Amino acid sequence: MAYKGLFESAHFCGRVISFDFGHYSVSSPDDIKSWARILKTYSSKLDLKPKSLLLDEAINLLHWNNGTVGLLDKHLWSCSIQAKARHQPIDRTILRACAPPEKERKAVAEDIRKGKEALQPSSQFAVPPASQPPQKKDQPDVSKDGHKQGTPPFQRKPNRNVAVEIALHDDD
Repeated sequence: MAYKGLFESAHFCGRVISFDFGHYSVSSPDDIKSWARILKTYSSKLDLKPKSLLLDEAINLLHWNNGTVGLLDKHLWSCSIQAKARHQPIDRTILRACAPPEKERKAVAEDIRKGKEALQPSSQFAVPPASQPPQKKDQPDVSKDGHKQGTPPFQRKPNRNVAVEIALHDDD
């Protein structure tokens, strides 16, 4: 879906900084505790019947919204609109009726999976663990005529420092 070809363009990849906000998972006790804290915050702001509705439905909400706060927010916004239109608090019936359809939930779950796959770091460029310092060469590679490999004889390496430092001033 959204990730097809996304990271296949050098033009695009060179300009993107990827960040994975992740999602909450049923399999992690810490995630469930954090999810409950989020639901408590929403519960304090919404008109619910009973007041413990979101916590009672915590696992269902986690599943229906793929563990993402953005989808939870959309879900609860939809519930709030439906409840206001009926002049009643959000109850279990409204909460369940506003849950995303299963096909949408599966499509989002697949998109999350593909996104995680696309953001996997390359093993080719893996950073060695801190416990193993990088190995140093004792002596540089020297060719049979006596100069270091990688640079032609009698030519220095290019200077990587900035040639001219530019400073901007407001008084110009």
